Amino acid sequence: MDKVFLIIKREYLVNVKKKSFLIMTLLAPFLMVLFLAVVVYIGQANNTEKKIAVIDESGLFQNKLKNTQDLSFHFFNPKESMNLKDSVFNTETINLLIEIPYAKDSLFSNLDHEISLIVKNDVDIHTKEYLTKTFRDVLEEKRLEVLGISPDHLAQSKSKVDFNVLSLSSNQRGDASLIKLSLASGLAYIVFMFIMIYGVRVMRSVIEEKNSRVVEVIISSVKPMQLMIGKIVGTALVALTQFVIWIALTLFLMTIYQTFTMNDIESIQTFQQGMDKIPNPDNLNQTIEVLFNLNYPFIIATFLLFFTLGYLFFSSFFAAIGSAVDNETETQQFTFLAIAPLMIGGYGSFTSLMTNPEGNILAALSIFPMTSPVAMVIRSPYEVPVWQWILAIVLLVGATVGMIYIAAKIYRTGILMYGKKASFKEIYKWLKY
Repeated sequence: MDKVFLIIKREYLVNVKKKSFLIMTLLAPFLMVLFLAVVVYIGQANNTEKKIAVIDESGLFQNKLKNTQDLSFHFFNPKESMNLKDSVFNTETINLLIEIPYAKDSLFSNLDHEISLIVKNDVDIHTKEYLTKTFRDVLEEKRLEVLGISPDHLAQSKSKVDFNVLSLSSNQRGDASLIKLSLASGLAYIVFMFIMIYGVRVMRSVIEEKNSRVVEVIISSVKPMQLMIGKIVGTALVALTQFVIWIALTLFLMTIYQTFTMNDIESIQTFQQGMDKIPNPDNLNQTIEVLFNLNYPFIIATFLLFFTLGYLFFSSFFAAIGSAVDNETETQQFTFLAIAPLMIGGYGSFTSLMTNPEGNILAALSIFPMTSPVAMVIRSPYEVPVWQWILAIVLLVGATVGMIYIAAKIYRTGILMYGKKASFKEIYKWLKY
């Protein structure tokens, strides 16, 4: 164990002392906040006022189109149509021209598809959606007047059905599907990214040591198994150090940034979500209640267990790949074998959650060892039968031990092989040594 500890210590110190580690660890949170600031700035800078000329032959929309911060409406005589088109095309003093023909019947039915929006090149989606909604609302209001229906009575007659969901298994009231899906997405993303980024880092570390022949000196003092485990655990500690610094720095910078730009962020959120999407207070209370009633001990335990075992399983796999090849170019055919199960576990689980959360496919993905590190984490906010959870852990522990054993055998032979391209047939021979 002393030798393993020394290897872990060496692996940790070598990585955290690298300039690239220090630069990326300290720079990444600043880049994240800078990215947010750039997005906010672009959203603000791209908003320019558009002047919209309107030719309304029937006069239905006069005084019905209200100016906004970005759009201003100007009504013109139909005889000025050609001049306005020239203005749109050549001078840009008018950005858009809307031509509204005469209404041919009492319900203005022809206006549903005969209103023309004339632009020089294209119209942005936000403007088009706003105009479409505005014109639709005006036409509906006019038709209600013709039909003798009060808009207030029509609004009162509309019903917004919102089910009060009661889960018998958890005795919980409220629709928690969106909250659970969001939580599952975040946790699965962390597991997937952690395994991929730091599994590949283990692989690169093995390739570097192999090419520098340092491993020949190390392997004379420790067993290949001890070296591989020390490298995997050391890299995991490097990753945890980096995560802790990233989270602390990001929270600190985000707090400072929000203090100075709260108005800008709120304006963008308002633009994106729309004022009509403010949640009902009752629904908001139910959402908070659901959020606090989630089984966090189970979710955290599942995350830590499958996160750790999944990392050990796939890092062993990546270490074996690194020992079997001489450079990163040769790793492509093997790394796909690690990426594919994780992607199948992630995408397959989300697809199953959308269609049948209690189906056999999701259960199988969360039990099968190569997909369970992602699939069971995704499933953790939902109800998981105890026997499936225990079976998944037993199988994953067994698979991890087996993978470490197989990887150690490949590692033992491959780490000292130079100039020979590893094939699946060759690796199979190494397993029998």
